[in-house]
Amino acid sequence: MAKRISAQVGPAIQGHPDRFGLYPIPFQAAQALLTCAAQISKILSPVEGGYGRTKEQKTFAKERGQKLTTILDPPKILVDRFVRNKIEHYDEGLDDILMENPSAHITIMSSVAPDDRPTVVGRMFSHETLEVVVLNESVDLQEVVNAIAEIDKKAQQWLDDNDRVFGGNTARHPR
Repeated sequence: MAKRISAQVGPAIQGHPDRFGLYPIPFQAAQALLTCAAQISKILSPVEGGYGRTKEQKTFAKERGQKLTTILDPPKILVDRFVRNKIEHYDEGLDDILMENPSAHITIMSSVAPDDRPTVVGRMFSHETLEVVVLNESVDLQEVVNAIAEIDKKAQQWLDDNDRVFGGNTARHPR
């Protein structure tokens, strides 16, 4: 999985600016990568609540997360909720910034160089540093790719070591 992601993200990073000076293809690739990391985080670290979930469902999710975390020993960036919260609670973060500084200048989508940042960066992709900044907090895309590759390798190894099948099928885990 990680090899396929890297193969798609790598060439996309080499994109060219559009007429507005943005890099839309790398932006889209970066967004897809962050969404992938956020979904992995949900699987590894399910939230305690869960609207409309039964007690049994919540217990199952918590135990699933604990078992997977024990097996995969994932990097911190995939376990903590930083990336996930930045993606899924973007509106709340934006509200917090505006409540604190109602006249803040906010750039929603940009590919400006890090030293040219406005007051508040809503979303920025730097093709030079390979980082995405969401509400003034940065995420190193290479760290995310490396983390996904690491747990992918560990998951494949665990499946092989435990003679397990992928998805309940008789076929082995795809490589």
